[in-house]
Amino acid sequence: MLPGQKESAERLRIELSLGLCSIPEVVTWADEVVARDPNPDPELLELATCSRSTQEEVCVLLDSVGGEPVSVRAVGRVLGTLRASLAADPASGERIARQVYEMAQWGFLPHEVFGWEPYCLEDYFYLAACGYRGDQASAVRALDEFLARHEVLSAS
Repeated sequence: MLPGQKESAERLRIELSLGLCSIPEVVTWADEVVARDPNPDPELLELATCSRSTQEEVCVLLDSVGGEPVSVRAVGRVLGTLRASLAADPASGERIARQVYEMAQWGFLPHEVFGWEPYCLEDYFYLAACGYRGDQASAVRALDEFLARHEVLSAS
């Protein structure tokens, strides 16, 4: 087992669930790990050959990759990726806020760590669009502030 293997698998599982990466990208990652690991886990060998599997099947395999769970750090890396996307395209803010909401709904953002804010971020865009509270720029700022507080910059 390589260092960081479980964290990478968890990050990929979350990104695959959100549509931020694809099954071929997971296969490429697994191929690279198998090539570097002299004794790869069976789950990695299966991931390296899962190009015809469903998203759900690949997520289950990613979840079964060995190692110590590091979900909060893996989630922080995903939030860092989302923040970079927001910086590159502020108009994508509403979509990114929706992805954060989905992460909270699916249990990737535990309330004890992330609070209730993930459930409110998308509302800021709706309220701004209705002219009820704030504007698009303030909604983007609120989203960026949340992502900045919780991001972990990805080394990979």
